[in-house]
Amino acid sequence: MTEEVFNQVEVFVSEPVQKVLKTRTFGDSSNRINEICERYLELVRFDMPTLSLNEWVALLDCLNGTLRDASTIQCLEHDISDAIALDQLDKCWNIDGDDFCNRLKAMTYGQKTAIVEVVDRYWSAYGGKSVDANEALESIGAKIAR
Repeated sequence: MTEEVFNQVEVFVSEPVQKVLKTRTFGDSSNRINEICERYLELVRFDMPTLSLNEWVALLDCLNGTLRDASTIQCLEHDISDAIALDQLDKCWNIDGDDFCNRLKAMTYGQKTAIVEVVDRYWSAYGGKSVDANEALESIGAKIAR
């Protein structure tokens, strides 16, 4: 079996993704999907905000088990604000809740997408495991303020 066979995965794409794939009249869908994913990874890396460790952990806590798709990313500061009001998230993780919500509100969609990507990576890699949060977050691309 060749190396190439191991890199193959079956993918079912949504209608919006199908439309994007049809905009390219040359090459194949695999190349196009790889291009888009590689650009996405670069956008996430480029737009990754620097947050304190406690802010990252508060985000992990708040967004654990929630729906995180393209339509909900823009409302990230509302999720945090609600968790502060209902669960005292700011006191639990020793963060300035008002300041954090204001900074989240001022972030670009790309920065919020990068945050959600880190949250998804974290829960996929470390969910249910006892790990050093700082090391785990850094290993998946989070930028942590020193």
